[in-house]
Amino acid sequence: MTFEQLKILQSIVEEGGVIAASKILFKTQPAISNAISRLETELQVQFFSRDEYRLRLSTEGQALYEQMKIILKHVEIVRSMAAHMSQGNESEDGRIVPLDIKDMPLYQIDIFAFKDKIRPLGPISTIIWQELCKLSE
Repeated sequence: MTFEQLKILQSIVEEGGVIAASKILFKTQPAISNAISRLETELQVQFFSRDEYRLRLSTEGQALYEQMKIILKHVEIVRSMAAHMSQGNESEDGRIVPLDIKDMPLYQIDIFAFKDKIRPLGPISTIIWQELCKLSE
């Protein structure tokens, strides 16, 4: 299983099919189909129900896709943190501060640890931020 195969699977699901995914990823349709076929063979799972005109995630495919989305999100977080670290940024206690914590899964954010280090970006986020700060007092 490769990161590229996971991205291809995600694109097919989010874009609604192989043709749309191939356009987004700048890959040929056969390349997209082959990548998914190899992934299905390796994992011995059929990701898509192919009995209809449109591809639809199978029950097993849906369950695995939900886990794969988590993996892809974590890869994004690692990349974001690495970019932030390469600029020499870290918190006072030595922990690395993610470049963009809004992309982190909510269960991983210790929002109060960052309250003095980040700012809201707009009026709605300001209101939410003020409410979160009240909770930490």
